[in-house]
Amino acid sequence: MIRTVSLSVAITGLYLSTIIPAGAVLTFTPLGDLPGGGTNSAAYGVSADGMVVVGSSASAAGVSPFKWTDGGGLIALPILPGGTSATAYAVSSDGQVMVGGSDSTAGPQACVWSNGMAIGLGDLAGGAFASVAYDVSEQGSVIVGYGTSASGREAFRWTGGAMSGLGDLAGGNFQSEAKAVTPDGSLITGYGTVSGQNIFTWDAVNNLQDYYSSAVAYDVSSDGNQLVGHINSTFVIPEIVTINYRRAARWNGGSVTVLGPESTGQSFDSLFYGVTPDGSIAVGSFKGSSSGPYYAVSHDTYNGVRNLLDVLTAAGIDMTGWTLNAATGISADGSVIVGYGTNPNGQQEAWVIRGYGLNLTLRWIGNTYHWPGNEALTAADDLWMNVDSKDPNVGVTGVVVYSTDKGMTWTNAPLTEGTPGPDYDHWYRNLGSFPAGTTIRYSLAVEDAEGNQLWDNNSGKDYYAVVSPGYTGVVEWIGNDGANGTIPHTTTNIALDIQPVFSVTGIDATGTHIMASDLKPNHAYAVEMGSNFTDWTPVSSITPTASNDTLFVTNTMNPSLVRLATDGQSTYVQITREVWPQDSGKTARLGYRFNGGDWQVADMGYAGQVGNNDVWSTRVGPVESGTTVEYFIEVISAAGGGVSHYDNNDNNNYSYTVP
Repeated sequence: MIRTVSLSVAITGLYLSTIIPAGAVLTFTPLGDLPGGGTNSAAYGVSADGMVVVGSSASAAGVSPFKWTDGGGLIALPILPGGTSATAYAVSSDGQVMVGGSDSTAGPQACVWSNGMAIGLGDLAGGAFASVAYDVSEQGSVIVGYGTSASGREAFRWTGGAMSGLGDLAGGNFQSEAKAVTPDGSLITGYGTVSGQNIFTWDAVNNLQDYYSSAVAYDVSSDGNQLVGHINSTFVIPEIVTINYRRAARWNGGSVTVLGPESTGQSFDSLFYGVTPDGSIAVGSFKGSSSGPYYAVSHDTYNGVRNLLDVLTAAGIDMTGWTLNAATGISADGSVIVGYGTNPNGQQEAWVIRGYGLNLTLRWIGNTYHWPGNEALTAADDLWMNVDSKDPNVGVTGVVVYSTDKGMTWTNAPLTEGTPGPDYDHWYRNLGSFPAGTTIRYSLAVEDAEGNQLWDNNSGKDYYAVVSPGYTGVVEWIGNDGANGTIPHTTTNIALDIQPVFSVTGIDATGTHIMASDLKPNHAYAVEMGSNFTDWTPVSSITPTASNDTLFVTNTMNPSLVRLATDGQSTYVQITREVWPQDSGKTARLGYRFNGGDWQVADMGYAGQVGNNDVWSTRVGPVESGTTVEYFIEVISAAGGGVSHYDNNDNNNYSYTVP
């Protein structure tokens, strides 16, 4: 069986597949600037659904916080009384509560914006008045940041109208900041001070805990297990140079993975600002050379570190003149990233990317097997199909396609995702039991979220499960027996028509991909659908421009049969072979070419029995008079997992010239 990524069967069959929508289109949107002042804006946070972006912008008043939506554009948020500037850093999941910092009469003050109003959160008691809010929980009920207490700068947690200091780690100068909170508000992270900056975590049970030394965390996954930020590094040449710099890092259960570049004397710098709730994608900023600018990046275990500008350019987006300096926030599903960069006019400008993601594509499918195996499989057993795919969590659906009548009819059955292996996903399906002597010819496919499909069809041979006492041995003989009335090849004038002898069940798609080989190019065909071999309904027409076009039609009904038909007449070459013993050949294929051209492959259909032999047949064309067809036959048995047996005229191939 010949298959393509559109799950098609060539030659005499039409194969229908479920259509899965392709991924969202990648877009880049500069957010502009508020009226007044010079152009200078930056986006720092995005709601979980990606609909609301917050940040700051130069304005006539100074530096103003903003809220941006696709429909409403850039809208200035109010500044606390007595203040001239403010910045919004984060927004709740539904986009209704925004937090940050604002100048005020009292001094720099943590601030929350809701219902069009700015509300100051005050400060911790005892110190010079200065506070700022960096993050907010999913529902807006928990806000974190830092204030100034009698001890100094101190991380705070605000909830229920009250601000509480979280303290600091033991040792060193007193200084701590809360940078992020989990969506449910239960865990907070940031940094405290021991001999230097150390990551802390806080929850109501364990209070402040020293998590990792010489590092800062800026965001945390929803379960609290994954943190992102940077470690503090130093490059030293004694008595010559000391370079202190940051290296972007991720933590999982306390174990660190450092991803930022390591300096060998250059002024490198890198950090991650945000991560999706499931921890799959982190975003941040890298500076990979002493003179080069910062560039916005994402990281995931599948793609590694990606320069966002490169991703956009590769997608065909014109980014001429742009430098994307930092990615500061990401939506819950990873599809929306916000940040800031330098626009073609040399000005800092906020931006939003939509349609982003892991771009996961299946890389491999294999380890296909059925259970029980041949010889052990009986009519009393359920038949289980199994296949693995890579990478983990990339495949979203799977299918087994099988036939019990030598490929004349086919059935689709969805696969179920099973227990994954260490680096692969596992898929399975219980097809139930089959009568004694049945051969189940099958192939399996797994599909990713973008609709890309990988088949395991045993290198085109398909797999064979044989119910005892079915034949699992080799093919002993391939040929033609004149006494039985079969001849190797003949010419016939027939309608340019694929007869309705190939059916597929279990179809629920709204569209159908068709690969129909050996059609006459530039000839109109009617697409007809029906539920039986008698009643057909024309639904569309197609005109292939080449003999191997992949065509698409939209279903107007839920058919079990599809055919193409036309009133034209043309000449075809019919090629037939007998195989013995009966049931030894599970599949037959024809390799052929016209007038010494390129080799092609065609499935041969089972045509019944003659004497003690099975008969396989196919037709190729249309052909003109005088065309020479060179060909050989391949018959595949179930022995050894699918052994090929050839009839190639003692390595000379067969030849036939059309009268």
